[in-house]
Amino acid sequence: MWKKNPEIILLSSKILEFSHTGTELFKNEFKELSNNNSKEYHLKRFQVLSEFTYFILHIINRIAFSKLGQKKRIKFQNILLPVVSQMMIEIYFDNWPKKYKNGIKNDFIDNINNAEIDYSKCKTILNDTLTKHNPNS
Repeated sequence: MWKKNPEIILLSSKILEFSHTGTELFKNEFKELSNNNSKEYHLKRFQVLSEFTYFILHIINRIAFSKLGQKKRIKFQNILLPVVSQMMIEIYFDNWPKKYKNGIKNDFIDNINNAEIDYSKCKTILNDTLTKHNPNS
């Protein structure tokens, strides 16, 4: 179904591209934290990549709610989230056995939902302490 929707495919690709770009900013820290252990490096990198993805999806969710209302936002999210998770699995886990990919997909969706709850508690992007120190705000 999603392969027939070029706008959703493009948006999903951009979400993952932005997440990848954000993650690349921390690649030296991953190397430091993993003590030259390749498995640990890739795990930490994927965790950060996922968190960037959850955050971007949350921002999109807020925009969708303000522009579309609750009912259409839910419909939009129900189309977008499976595409993003499927694309992520195809990009990062394509050669893994199907049973593992299904587990990763389920975990990814659960983690998106948990992150959404956490991020929804945030009422501003920067707290007052940070904005007071910025003379341009």
